[in-house]
Amino acid sequence: GGWDNGFHDQIRYWEIWNEPDGAEFWTGTPEQYYKLYETTARAIKSYDSNLKVGGPALASDVKFLEGFLKYCHEHSVPVDFVSWHRYSAEPYSVLETSKSVQALMAHYGFGKVENILDEWNYFPGDWGRIQKEAGYGEEIGKQIKGSAGAAYDAAVLTYLQDSTVDIANFY
Repeated sequence: GGWDNGFHDQIRYWEIWNEPDGAEFWTGTPEQYYKLYETTARAIKSYDSNLKVGGPALASDVKFLEGFLKYCHEHSVPVDFVSWHRYSAEPYSVLETSKSVQALMAHYGFGKVENILDEWNYFPGDWGRIQKEAGYGEEIGKQIKGSAGAAYDAAVLTYLQDSTVDIANFY
């Protein structure tokens, strides 16, 4: 909004953090993340109630998502969208995860907010090996960009048509 001589961009969606359920991006406790989300979401909404806030940009831990949604429900924290990521070699797992996420959203009173899969792609490898083994990342990258990756992408796009996902961003 131009604060401190800043930009006047028309950003509507504000996702609070990235993958707080993984040690790579968040070193605090889940409860510390929930409080950070609450404080930030309330500040954004007090600035402009029309802006959309959400998260947690879940990496994979559905128990973390459950704790987040329970906290937000119990503390009346604004949640306009729930975001999550899915990297796998099994396209049907995207649909299964979308169902799990939607069920938790509904259980905690957020069934009508947007369900956003904001990172997805084919990943046939082992995340732990990427930085440890020279050349492994290149090998996986070739698979992602090859015919197996294309087939996976087509299958996921087909499954997404039958899901409750509102927005899906290929990454």
